[in-house]
Amino acid sequence: MQNRDFQDIAGGAILLMIGGYAALHSLAELSTGTVGRMGPGMFPTIIGVFIAVMGLLIMVPAFFRSGQPISFDLRSTAMILLSILVFGLMIRPFGLVPAVIAQTVVASLADGKRSWREIAMLCLLLCTLATLIFKLGFGLQVPIANWPW
Repeated sequence: MQNRDFQDIAGGAILLMIGGYAALHSLAELSTGTVGRMGPGMFPTIIGVFIAVMGLLIMVPAFFRSGQPISFDLRSTAMILLSILVFGLMIRPFGLVPAVIAQTVVASLADGKRSWREIAMLCLLLCTLATLIFKLGFGLQVPIANWPW
């Protein structure tokens, strides 16, 4: 079997499906109008077609070039999924900052190349950004830190 560029084939196929769905859905549900009097479905249809064409432009050439063999790192995938689970389980009882710290530490273990100093700096940066964006910017009713004991 020839080794094709399966990453670009899969990525192009996903874009093709998303763009095709968006274009067909907007054509079926919204009035496109005319070029002179555009309706509410014209722009979503054009964007959907554009995304689908981009998917084709990525996917078709990938059939004719070789790519790297597909590799799957189970440890990294498991740690990223575990970090999302840890965040979801910690946000309510402990608050935003402890949940972000725990998620960052667990996600950093997926790579295994980060030093503890880098992880600590990343935690500080992400906690600051999360607090500024979600607590102050969006005004979410989530405690910054809530110790249950």
